[in-house]
Amino acid sequence: MTNFMITLVHGEDTTASRNFYFDVKKKSVDALTLDGATITLTDLQQALSGSDLFGETKQIFIENLLTKKKGSKELDSLTSLISQTSQTITLWESKELTPKQVGLFGKATVRLFKIPSTIFAFLDGIRPNNGKQLIELFHKTLEDKDPEFVLFMLQRQTRTLLALSSISDKPTDQSTISEVSRLAPWQKGKVEKQAQLFTSQQLLDVHDKLFQLELDMKTGGLTLPLAESMDLLLLSI
Repeated sequence: MTNFMITLVHGEDTTASRNFYFDVKKKSVDALTLDGATITLTDLQQALSGSDLFGETKQIFIENLLTKKKGSKELDSLTSLISQTSQTITLWESKELTPKQVGLFGKATVRLFKIPSTIFAFLDGIRPNNGKQLIELFHKTLEDKDPEFVLFMLQRQTRTLLALSSISDKPTDQSTISEVSRLAPWQKGKVEKQAQLFTSQQLLDVHDKLFQLELDMKTGGLTLPLAESMDLLLLSI
C-alpha cells in the first residue's frame, strides 16, 4: 500500500530548498505542478481526484501557496483541504514560513533550509580596511556554501547598504528595495550603522566591482577561480 504524505519545503536558503524540491519532483513518476499564486479550490479538488489510466494518483507539487496567496477565505479552504488529504503533496515556499504557517499542515514532513550562521558573521564583517578578517570569514563560509552563493549574499548586502546610506536620502528610495522591506527594525538599525562606516563612493565602488565580477563569471572572463577572485575583491574593500 502506498504511503501518502505532505512535505513542506521552505527556508531562507532558497537555492538549497529549490534544489531539494526539484530533486523530489525529478524522482516523481507522474508529477503535477500547480502555481500557488493562481490556484483555486476547484483546481486543487480536480488535482486530488485525478488519476492516470492505470489508476495511479499523480504526485502534486504546489509552489508558493503561502508566499504568494495572502490570507483569505480561499487560502483557508486550500490549506484545510491539503491538510486532510491522503495524497502525496509537496509544497515549496520561497522563504522561511512562520510557525503558525507551518502549523497549517499538522501532519506534514517539514524540510527547513536555513542559511548557515557563518554567512551572517561574514556579512556583518563588511567594512573598510577589514580585508584580512573578511577573507577568513569568507573561507569559513565556503565550508558550507559554494562561492556563487556567497557572492549572491554579498551583492544583496551591498544593495542594502547602498539603500540605507546617504545616497538614499528619501524614505521612498529605501522602500523600493526588497532587501530593506524584509528587515526587522533591529536588523535595519544594525545595517544602517554598518552603512555609516562607508562613504557613498566606497559603496558604489564595491557595487561596481561585484557587478563586474558576476559579469566575468557568467561570460567566462575570470582569470582566477571565483573564490580567489573574491579574495582580491574583499582585500580591496
